[in-house]
Amino acid sequence: MLRDWRLPESFLRLRQALEKRHGPPAGMRHFARVLQLLAEYPLGQVEQAAQACLRRGELSAERVAAEARRLAGADAPPPPVTPLCQYQVPRPDLGRFNQLLSHGGPDDGR
Repeated sequence: MLRDWRLPESFLRLRQALEKRHGPPAGMRHFARVLQLLAEYPLGQVEQAAQACLRRGELSAERVAAEARRLAGADAPPPPVTPLCQYQVPRPDLGRFNQLLSHGGPDDGR
C-alpha cells in the first residue's frame, strides 16, 4: 500500500536531506513526522513547506510543520493535539501503603 504511494519528488529530496543531516534512523523519524502533516494539511501545502525548508536548509520536521502552518494562514489555529493517554490514573494514597506495612502477615517473617 505505502510502497506504491506516489509522492512528489521534493519529498524524496527532503527524506534524503533529513537522513544526511540527522542520520538514517533519526532522519526517517523526521520524515515520518512530515508525512503525518498530510493528515492535517493538503499535499500541495506540505510539498510547498518541504520545498521552502529545503531551499533554506531548515531540515527538521518541526520547521516543515511551522512552514505548513504559516502557509495555512497566520490566523489558522495549529492542528489539534491528540492526547497520548485518555485515561487519568488517581494519585496513590501512600497512607494506605503504610497501613499495609504496619500489619504484617504470617509469611512476612515477623
